[in-house]
Amino acid sequence: MSAQESKATIREYLDTFARDWQEALNRFVADESLAEHIRFFQQVFPDYTLEAHDLIAEGDKVVLRATLHGVHQGELMGMAPTG
Repeated sequence: MSAQESKATIREYLDTFARDWQEALNRFVADESLAEHIRFFQQVFPDYTLEAHDLIAEGDKVVLRATLHGVHQGELMGMAPTG
């Protein structure tokens, strides 16, 4: 996969995630530990969104710099929700 194809895949993931995070998880995430991390964040920040700032690709590697926006609604590392 070229760097441009890799970037297109990440953009497709982000677009899908914005519509339906579970569909994005099912279509794009093969690693179970990453899937568990995403599910955990959905419990703690159920309305969170990702704001992409930079998408950089070289060879078979892609880096996304993004900001996560959400409201703390579930326990996080022993800390009660702050709303």
